[in-house]
Formats: sequence, C-alpha cells, structure tokens
Amino acid sequence: MSLQLKITGSLLLAALFIACLRGGNNSELDGSPTIINKTTSAQTVLVELFTSQGCSSCPPADQVLQRLVEEAEEGNMAVIALSYHVDYWNRLGWADPYSQAVFSERQRQYAQVLPDHRVYTPQMVIQGQRAHVGSREKEVRAAIQRISQQAPTSNLLVSLNPAQNDRNSREIAYEITGKTNDIVLQIALIETTLANDVPRGENSGHHLTHTNVVRALISETNPKSQGALTVDTSVLGTFSNGKIILFIQDAEQMTVLAAAEVAL
Repeated sequence: MSLQLKITGSLLLAALFIACLRGGNNSELDGSPTIINKTTSAQTVLVELFTSQGCSSCPPADQVLQRLVEEAEEGNMAVIALSYHVDYWNRLGWADPYSQAVFSERQRQYAQVLPDHRVYTPQMVIQGQRAHVGSREKEVRAAIQRISQQAPTSNLLVSLNPAQNDRNSREIAYEITGKTNDIVLQIALIETTLANDVPRGENSGHHLTHTNVVRALISETNPKSQGALTVDTSVLGTFSNGKIILFIQDAEQMTVLAAAEVAL
C-alpha cells in the first residue's frame, strides 16, 4: 500500500502547531484537541531490532524487545523500540508477512557504518551506535545503560493531530533543536502488537508475537528545524494498535540524535 508524505509549505501552520506543542494541548487552534504531546531527548535510547519469523534464533530477541517496551511503558526505562522484519529469510520455507526489502536494505546500511560491519538476525542496533545479538539481554541492557548516560546533542518535540477531512491521515508538528544540519528525520509507522501462527520454516508450529512492528518507514533528508507534515496512516490495521515514532539521525554515521513517539 502506498504512503503519501506531504511537507506543508506554510511556516505559519508549523508555527501554530509548535505553539500548541510548547504550550500544551490547546483546542482553540483548530477546534480539535491534540491527541498526544510527548517529547524525548537523545537520553532516551532508540533500540532497533532486525528480526524474521523464518529465523529460529529470533523469538528470544523478540521477547527481549517486548520486555524493554513494557518496562518503558511502566516508566522504568527510557527506551523507544522498533522491530524491522527483514526479507532475506523468506526463501527458506516461510515468507514473513511483516517483512520488507527496505528493512533489509536499512540493515545493510547500518553494516557499512557500525564497527562490526555485519548483517545477521536477530540484531539489535542501539542508538545507531552499536549492534548486539538481540537475544543477549544482559549485553543489550548494558549498552542501553551506557548510551543513556551520554549528553544529548539534539532534542525533538512532536505533536500529533487529526488531519482535516482525512480520517486516514495524521498531521505531525515537530521542532528540532541542537544539531540541525546533515541529519535525516525518520518517521516510522508501527503496530504495537502483532501475532500469527507459523506453519513452515524454522519456526514451524509456533505462534509468534511481535512488538512495535514497523509497517512503513519514511525518511526526510535535511529537514527544516521546525515544520508540519501529513502522514497517511492507512497502512496500519487499526489506530488503536498504531503508533508513530520519529527520530533524527546523523546523515553520514547514522547515529541517533533524538527520538519521540506518539500514539494514534
């Protein structure tokens, strides 16, 4: 299903959204309430899991990611997590229904800049800086703890509202402070929980559950320091199971500088 991303050309619209974002929920701007107003900094660690239903080593890593998300939701850990299903396992007996070639390509891009230069599953990339075997929970947690203590170089403010006259879209206002040059703004549309039976392949006979599965990833190179954009969310099954995660990365090294998440 195609996605449409529209960057608005009106600085006034962006300014109004940012004013709402900074001042809290304010229904006077457009007559409808802001759904979510949540901000994070680079001290919040982005965890990206590359996984596949065709890989028998991946379910333990999926469970690690689920525990991290649960702890974050309880306020016990400053983590935002994503799960990308790669497609290179599909030829080995089972085609992962959530896999996309673009996610495999993203993993290969990480391999070009990360110290180990490897592509494998399950792989967890922590803040775009280091990769770990996703099922090695102690290593993953130690990396998260270490990176969370780094001083932030950027901050990302995000506000989400319904798009006018389009129930399948959402309008996002954002503001980036700190490093604003040579960056990429990433917008990930995710489903918070997905599950299905696997009849073939290495996980044949198992019922697998996944957390924060990326269904679409949109990249904006050299975004303005503040702006408003409209995202088509029809790729998501239901809004109640949907979420949008935004994060900014260094354009060359892919280091994550800041991240934020908003529920639909």
